[in-house]
Amino acid sequence: MKNHKSNLLINLILINLCFSLLFSCSGDSSSGKENIIDVENALKNFCVGNLGDYASNIDYIRLETNDSSVLGNITDIFLEKGLLFIADDKDVCRIFDSNGKYIRSINRIGRGPEEYLSIRDMYVSSKTGNIMIMDHSGVITEYSMYGDFIRKIAPPDREKSYLGFTLLDDNLIAASIFTILSEEGTSESGYIIYDTTLNVLSRYSRRSGKIEIKGKEGETVISSVKLDPVLINRYSDKTILSSNNSDTLSLLDEKFNPAPWYIFDFGKYSADPVDLIANRVDDNSSVITKYASVILVDNFLFVTFKMRGLAPEPFENQSSQLPPNIILPKNTNVCGVYNTISGKLTLLNQPLQATPGLKDNLKGGPPFWPMFISSKKEMINYYDAFKLIMLQEETGIEFKGLLSITKDLGEADNPVIVIAK
Repeated sequence: MKNHKSNLLINLILINLCFSLLFSCSGDSSSGKENIIDVENALKNFCVGNLGDYASNIDYIRLETNDSSVLGNITDIFLEKGLLFIADDKDVCRIFDSNGKYIRSINRIGRGPEEYLSIRDMYVSSKTGNIMIMDHSGVITEYSMYGDFIRKIAPPDREKSYLGFTLLDDNLIAASIFTILSEEGTSESGYIIYDTTLNVLSRYSRRSGKIEIKGKEGETVISSVKLDPVLINRYSDKTILSSNNSDTLSLLDEKFNPAPWYIFDFGKYSADPVDLIANRVDDNSSVITKYASVILVDNFLFVTFKMRGLAPEPFENQSSQLPPNIILPKNTNVCGVYNTISGKLTLLNQPLQATPGLKDNLKGGPPFWPMFISSKKEMINYYDAFKLIMLQEETGIEFKGLLSITKDLGEADNPVIVIAK
């Protein structure tokens, strides 16, 4: 640690400062080199990756656009029972068939016994097609795929704020919690695992604290420790726990305790933990962190890194929701694919400028990167209609795989869903 930080005093701190996150970045002493993902070494080689190396087919589905089907900003996509279940920031779940035809909506916002307050997270059963909607208070409301109310499941702890959940089996829920304790100026992050009769099988939480940072001139700054929320995702037989900026992916073991699975080694590009806490890591620094969201498909782990000043192809963010004169911070994200068998991390160049992902060498569409995954391991993402039209105009490329869809696509139309398998 740098000299001017040597007088760091820790007050009320209950977490490991290595990354100021839920899980220790040190892993466990039994972890061998096979559990280390060497990011620093992978920086020596960037390449354009082909989707065909990870999938054999890609399909494009244009969603029907009418007064009932118009989507807001998409927050969740499930592909189950031959149907697309799509949640948005309007707290509505809309259902489309495999051809993109609109079928119905689950839109029962309210405080009634068969209603929900909001869609904080959603889960669709691969067996029944039932839709489970969690609101911010942790209450889960379940409906059939036809919109019939089935039941409500109360949270085991009503004092917590809930971020999301997944099902470990038909009656076992793993929920992520993140509560801001405004009076104390701290936060609490963790998870609760419980069954549908509200028996708690496991809970894990860490509470943040405050630190004093003494600078060169003797000034003292008190900062709240940054404690990022935990994402919980279930892939086949693995339940993965991850947080933004953390260098560790953890798995839940048979007793529902977190155990280090893979540790990302950023080497000399690791973040100083104090700088992270004090928000002193700017977008031009030589610091790499990873995002919480990861996708596991067979033996491939899809990860996105924030590379800041080390990004080889930074670009300006664009948003159809903002006026054109509003300039967002530069995007320095870099996609990477880790092969859990060979132990190789491949960092990807952009197939098209300002468009990260994998080159679609299957049907000649725009770059693809998975955001969601079905129970059948189908990788899913979507192209916003406005962005897709702008991408074609700016590049002059008529994506041959999308010609039948884009020839009369309007800027205000629903997104085009992309499924790779």
